[in-house]
Amino acid sequence: MSLDKVFEALSSTVRRKILAYLSATELTAGEIAERFAISKPSISKHLSILENAGLIASERRGQFIHYRLVHDNLLNTLNGYLQEVCPVSRPQGGSRTVSATFTSCVRRTTCSVSVLPGGTRLKRRCSASTPST
Repeated sequence: MSLDKVFEALSSTVRRKILAYLSATELTAGEIAERFAISKPSISKHLSILENAGLIASERRGQFIHYRLVHDNLLNTLNGYLQEVCPVSRPQGGSRTVSATFTSCVRRTTCSVSVLPGGTRLKRRCSASTPST
C-alpha cells in the first residue's frame, strides 16, 4: 500500500463519500451507485482506485460484489504519515497510545491503539457514534 495511492484515493469527494458510507456498513456496488448521480462505470472506477489503494476490500457473493472499509489500512497509513511530519507523535521509548477521530456524514469513529517501540500493537479500541444533525 503506497502513501501516494492512499492520498490520490482520498483526493476525490466521491471516494471520500464512498468511504464514509462503507464506514457504517458493507454495501454492494449497486447500493453504492444508488447514492450518487453519476454513471455505474464511474462508480466502478472510483471503487477500483479505493481498492488498489488498500482502503476497501471486495468479496463476490453470488452475483453481487460486496465492499467494506479496511479500517486498519486507513488508520495505519494516516498515522504513519503523521509520524513522519509531526515528531511529537513518534515513539520516545515505552509504549504509547495513538488516538484518531474521524467524523463523516454517516458516523464519528474514535480509535485508540496502544503501540510498543518498533510498532508492535498491544490493543485497539474503537467506538462509533452517529453525529447529531
